[in-house]
Amino acid sequence: MPDEWIYVVTDIETDGPWPGAHSMRLCLRGCAAALTGRPVAEVTPQTLPARWSGEIAHTHRSIDDARGYAHLLGVLFRAAAPLSS
Repeated sequence: MPDEWIYVVTDIETDGPWPGAHSMRLCLRGCAAALTGRPVAEVTPQTLPARWSGEIAHTHRSIDDARGYAHLLGVLFRAAAPLSS
C-alpha cells in the first residue's frame, strides 16, 4: 500500500488522481450557489435544504460527510441537467 494515496479535498478532482495546476475541479459549494442564486459565502451544509444532503447530518465524520456530499452531487447534477441542453 505504500504507492497508494488518498487525498481528501473539498472539491472533486475530475481529470486525474493528483491535485495540481492542470486539474479541473468541481466545487460543490460554488455549484449550489449558482443553482440557488445565493452568494457562495451563504452556502453551507446547514443553509441548504436537508433533502439535498439526503437527510444525512453534516457531522464532520468522514463517512457521514462523504455520503451527504455524494447525495448533494447527484442533486446538483439533476438540477443542472436541463440547463445544459
